[in-house]
Amino acid sequence: WLEVGPGGGVLLTSLLSLGLPPSSMTACEPSPQLCSLISSRHPLVDVRPGYVEDTLDPSAPEKYDVVTMLEVVEHVEPGGRRGMMERLKGAMKPGGWLFLSTI
Repeated sequence: WLEVGPGGGVLLTSLLSLGLPPSSMTACEPSPQLCSLISSRHPLVDVRPGYVEDTLDPSAPEKYDVVTMLEVVEHVEPGGRRGMMERLKGAMKPGGWLFLSTI
């Protein structure tokens, strides 16, 4: 499970409380302060500081079944959105799910 832009980790905390193993979670967050907050609350979660295009390697062997990106797209420059989506597509398993919302 990959969460892009988890902020303070509200969704991540909810998923973990439902029984999702922390070792199965990756959080990609550009704010160093929020990365520290998530890491302190959930030390077994793989927290990657930075933007998707800087932290995800689409050729890496790890692939995600589920990607959540809630209220993030509106913070990405319009010219960078396609590249971000391509990077996410490359990081997902075939048949994986992308849950996206925006304002």
